[in-house]
Amino acid sequence: MAKRLTTIGKVLYATTIGNYIGSQSKANIKLIINENIESFLAKQRPIVWNENISFMLATAKGLSEGFSDQTVMRNYSDWWRKGEFSLDGKIDVKKHANDIQSILNYELTRSTENIGAVKADKNDSSGLFKVIPAAVIAYSTAKSENILNDDIMNDIHSLLSLSYNYPRAIIVAGTFSFLIANIISGKNIVESLDQSIMYAYEFYSRRVMFQIDLRILNEINVPDFSSLKLSKIPNNNSAISLLERLYWILYKELSLEKSIELAVNDFNSNKSDLISLIYLIFGLRKRNNINDDLIDYLDSQTDIVNDLYKVVNKSSKYIIK
Repeated sequence: MAKRLTTIGKVLYATTIGNYIGSQSKANIKLIINENIESFLAKQRPIVWNENISFMLATAKGLSEGFSDQTVMRNYSDWWRKGEFSLDGKIDVKKHANDIQSILNYELTRSTENIGAVKADKNDSSGLFKVIPAAVIAYSTAKSENILNDDIMNDIHSLLSLSYNYPRAIIVAGTFSFLIANIISGKNIVESLDQSIMYAYEFYSRRVMFQIDLRILNEINVPDFSSLKLSKIPNNNSAISLLERLYWILYKELSLEKSIELAVNDFNSNKSDLISLIYLIFGLRKRNNINDDLIDYLDSQTDIVNDLYKVVNKSSKYIIK
């Protein structure tokens, strides 16, 4: 029997399963996208996910306790100190230096003011994962005309600034939040992509502190972006690189399986996070895009996601759909 998933359930399972798929070899991914799940599961490959999924889970837990920076930072601290939301407790300290430094700043002062990095970080892709639960909370009940709501965006900006407090990171995460908002509202993927870019320019161009850095979206904001040569799309751990790769693939209007295949073939070196976000977008669009056998396998190997789902799903902060 298919597991009933609310909006936040789709988020938790889709991003985690997508990250797991992205961690596999090309041969194993081929089995998955060719719907040969039984053969893949027979190999009993252990469940794995990276730190960005841990941050997403920690954010979801923190926000379920109250939409506040304090609750979120306490859960980030639990990830760092206790290994919560992690399968093996392993952390790429170099890659997540700014994430960790913001936690240390919080632990030292018990304040959430000015604890995030103010200089651009080439490894700020975690910001996209941190804002996912916040965008879901904010937009689950918001009508399309409220997407540019200042209060909603201020909450999302406040959350992101706990780790990355500079305009470029905020613009990229805000654009991604607009994409989630449009997907949740029922728009198709291409329309959601177009709307997210339009909303980003409309929102950030009206605010002086963001105007100069809006050029970070220049590559995405071109006609027929999906036809851009692959060599023009950066493949690193920055949030803008991850966003550009995601949009480049989604604009091609492929199936979930073909989108994953493209991610593997063209961006293999950083595919886990990319496939995680692809799986998220398709999962939010339609529940049956999240494979039930993979959900069952995930739950059979670890209680982390299922237990968290039970907790956050009871919170009034998350709207059941």
